[in-house]
Amino acid sequence: MSAPNPCSHCGRPLRPALRGYCLRCVTTPAQRRRLGRRSAETLNAEGPLARAADLALGAVGIVLGLVVVVALGQWLGFTVALVALVVLALLFAVGLIGVG
Repeated sequence: MSAPNPCSHCGRPLRPALRGYCLRCVTTPAQRRRLGRRSAETLNAEGPLARAADLALGAVGIVLGLVVVVALGQWLGFTVALVALVVLALLFAVGLIGVG
């Protein structure tokens, strides 16, 4: 009898939040993007301190992003700075750049 939600690669049962591959079989960037940077399995394994650190790091990243936009805005003009921010946000959204 097979698992209700098996890994597409090795057949191990998956938790419901995981899509397609277990964490051991996620090897290519496309598979990692499909699974997502953070899965429910890794969040549950890391605990609340790691989640708090992730939130703090995210807040620092937002503040640094705003500082960079303001600095670029004063140097190049705010339109250019906003276009640069939108381009960076799109690259991050599609997974071409990222943290960790």
